[in-house]
Amino acid sequence: MMRPPPGTRCARSPGSPPQRQSKEQKMPIEDDAGRAPRPVPAVVEGILALEGTLVPEDYIAQYGPGAFSAAQVRTALQGATGDLTVRVNSPGGDPREGEAIRVMLAEYPGRITVQVVGQACSAASLMIMSADRIEMSSGSVMMIHDPSSYTFGTVADHEQAMLVLNALADAYAAVYAAKAGRSVPAMRQIMREELWMDAQRAVSEGFADGIMAIDLPDLPGVAMASARAAWAQRMQAFQAVAMTVPVAPQGGVPGAPQLAMMAAIEEAEMPEQTQAPVPPVVPPVPPVVPPVPPAAPVTPPAPSMQDGIAAERQRIVGIQMAARTHLATGALSQDMVDGLITEGLSMEAASVRMLQALSAAPGQGNVQMGGARSRILRDDRETRRIGMTEALTARLSGAAPQDERARPYMDSTIHEIAAFAMGRERPSMGGYAHREDIIMQAMQTTSDFPNILSTSVNRILASTYDLVEPTFAAVSREMSFNDFREHDVVRADEFPTLQKVTEAGEIKFGAIGDSSEVVALGAYATGLAISRQALVNDDLGAIQSVIDSAAAIVPEFEEATFWAYFLSNAKLADGKAMFHADHKNLATTAAAISETSVGAGYKALRTMKAADGKRNILSNAPSILLVGPELEMSAKQFLSQNLVATKTTDINIFSGELRPVVTEQIEDSSWYLLVDPQKRTHNFKHGYLAGRSAPRVRVDEPFGVQGMRMTLEHDFGVGGVNYRGGYKNAGA
Repeated sequence: MMRPPPGTRCARSPGSPPQRQSKEQKMPIEDDAGRAPRPVPAVVEGILALEGTLVPEDYIAQYGPGAFSAAQVRTALQGATGDLTVRVNSPGGDPREGEAIRVMLAEYPGRITVQVVGQACSAASLMIMSADRIEMSSGSVMMIHDPSSYTFGTVADHEQAMLVLNALADAYAAVYAAKAGRSVPAMRQIMREELWMDAQRAVSEGFADGIMAIDLPDLPGVAMASARAAWAQRMQAFQAVAMTVPVAPQGGVPGAPQLAMMAAIEEAEMPEQTQAPVPPVVPPVPPVVPPVPPAAPVTPPAPSMQDGIAAERQRIVGIQMAARTHLATGALSQDMVDGLITEGLSMEAASVRMLQALSAAPGQGNVQMGGARSRILRDDRETRRIGMTEALTARLSGAAPQDERARPYMDSTIHEIAAFAMGRERPSMGGYAHREDIIMQAMQTTSDFPNILSTSVNRILASTYDLVEPTFAAVSREMSFNDFREHDVVRADEFPTLQKVTEAGEIKFGAIGDSSEVVALGAYATGLAISRQALVNDDLGAIQSVIDSAAAIVPEFEEATFWAYFLSNAKLADGKAMFHADHKNLATTAAAISETSVGAGYKALRTMKAADGKRNILSNAPSILLVGPELEMSAKQFLSQNLVATKTTDINIFSGELRPVVTEQIEDSSWYLLVDPQKRTHNFKHGYLAGRSAPRVRVDEPFGVQGMRMTLEHDFGVGGVNYRGGYKNAGA
């Protein structure tokens, strides 16, 4: 394990401000007289420099110029705008100050790019983990380890310190794990062992995103030199082995197939020199000379074939290990890594190629990395995501997939899809703990798995919800809301009628009434949970049960909300209830359903006046007879056609004119006559947020002890808009 060289200041992060100075800390400044003012962090031309030890504000004076605090960083960020570059050179310090700064950087509205230009050790590495991008200069280092502190006191004091340190370490491990795509337990082990990383390793481990551009002056040339050096080393080993093999009697050479293979490699893989020669990374390989007479000095033993095979295996494993983190996050493709191995590149050259890919600016589309096997296809991840989403949706619904990209994943379990989303191969079934660990990692990293799962659940929820036909849709017109503000709804009868144009060409203007009604959208939500047992055991039936319950809850909620408003007889803009004697739409005498009472309702609606009080509203006849369960049979019998009528008085004149609508929400004997909701005088409107008429779930808490918690959200609104399209009788 790497250790810092003597004299470095990468000391362990203290859990609390030290009461005495260690040999790696600056001594307190006793007197500031005669010294230059201490520099304070500030944003200058989009750059914030953070140099020195992280300490609480109260300890700044003790550390002198080589320290900064979270309070100073907060002050520096207050007036900053736009994207920001933060240059860090810090040995660490108080981790709580580092965490405070990490949160500040996370909350900063612009894009944060951290550049490590020296060191980001201990608490300083924690501090930068929320940046949008972390770059390191080629000579910088990063260090991650457990927090530590000094304790003086009784056994109880030491035990309490242990509890505090473990709590801090667990919290910080979660931060590092989220950045590098690892589990928290795995991260805790890394912290215990103390991990030192140069720039290249920090990128390969997932704690940094790239090497600073100033340290990549001629990447194609470096890659060329590394490739040529690796090729030369391999050729030397194989040729040395071949020279020790005796010639066969017939002139054949044992081991000739291997030499032929290497000749083909030399012909096909020897990189062409397409630019000015680049100094090789390793010294030139001395030519292999034939055996010399016994009097000559004895040459060292040539590498054996086993040595060559071992070196090749080490090269392949090294490239795979360097790429593993970025394969998990989708930053590199397996095709590219396979291509690097096939090209015969050394670990160094392969790492340079990978750094080129990781340092490429986002959003640049496909990035060419060499041959056909070495391309990063940025749409590969999207294709896999769509395929896995379609497959999981099909499995949950029991239907055939709607997209061919789902075919490779149709037999995949949930934990296998979680592994695929992290860029891994198909995992073994394993035990419960093994499957749980895979799902937990997928939930806590930047993989697409949470999005795949929530999208699939939302699709099934929407399709199940759409199967339910609400009763209120028969008496209310749907509208779309663009936001949650109150929306004015101007009634059609408020518009003035056309008037004759005078001989002088004068057009008389009428006034639109000011009694528009107001309808607003409301946001509603409740919590749901899919148990971790259902996810780990691939129990699609249990997951479907949760979805079915959610799909049933929402229509019931809509029904209850609409009819509660309908039956409340809420006031309109004129200050009077929807059904009111002054509106001439409320029967003065309660009566049962009959030709006489229904005929009175017809007359009331047919004689309704427009807002000007003069014009009759045309075609304002009702088409709906609304009742509750108590009058359901009476209403249907009243509206049934008398097929055996023998005289005119036996004919039911309302048969075919009205259709019954029944809602369980009406619990008394009242009944209503309503116009069709498509008519301009309709009484009620209901609506949804534009583009979101179905309920949706949002993953509220990643996979944990209680499983996956979700929030079921739905936006719904209802309001009265006109009294002229309805008539109420209290019934008898």
